[in-house]
Amino acid sequence: MPCLAVVVSALAAPLLACRAPTPPSTTATPAEPVRSLAALKAVPIVVTPAHTVRGGDVMGWSSRLVSREFLRGLDAEIAYVLRERGMDSVWRLPERLMADYRRNPTLGVNPQQLSADQLRNPALKVAQRVMEPLATQLRALAALHDGRLVLVPVEVRFEPEGTAPAGQPAPGRAVLRLVLVDARSTEVRWIGEVKSDVATSPSKAVEATLGLRVGDLVTAP
Repeated sequence: MPCLAVVVSALAAPLLACRAPTPPSTTATPAEPVRSLAALKAVPIVVTPAHTVRGGDVMGWSSRLVSREFLRGLDAEIAYVLRERGMDSVWRLPERLMADYRRNPTLGVNPQQLSADQLRNPALKVAQRVMEPLATQLRALAALHDGRLVLVPVEVRFEPEGTAPAGQPAPGRAVLRLVLVDARSTEVRWIGEVKSDVATSPSKAVEATLGLRVGDLVTAP
């Protein structure tokens, strides 16, 4: 993904007698978030509920949570951020998908039970077609919600981040993999990841920062 290079220039000031010159500032300017999906801000996109949590991380975070509760909390955080940034009038958020499904489950597929494990494959490529039954499921969701593109938050995994002092919890991050699929052609259009802030447990703050990072893919706060 592209990143922005920032050049900091300093203007030389006249030196006063008996005073040493002031060294130039070395303060780094924070990098601007990469808004990979900014071009789709005005395009109707169906955002599915988060699919799964990967187990077996070395920090033991996945064993310390209830996956379903964590995923539904993440759905709520993503929806909250996208609403705050004015996306709910264009994008179809997980809560809307689930509300429509509960009102009339005979009309469509359960958005929380997609056959999306194939999207977890690290060998998945852009332009590759998704296989059945996921292809039919995504077409149905897109048709029911007047969209064509479907954004699937596929998997959350937990990764260590540095080391901790003896006796202290190990720090880590949550990483969310997302895949954008054209439901009509069933082709993958984009694959990306967002990361939470560093934490020492899979807390609500981890869910919240993942939600913020998803919003940052589209638009500024």
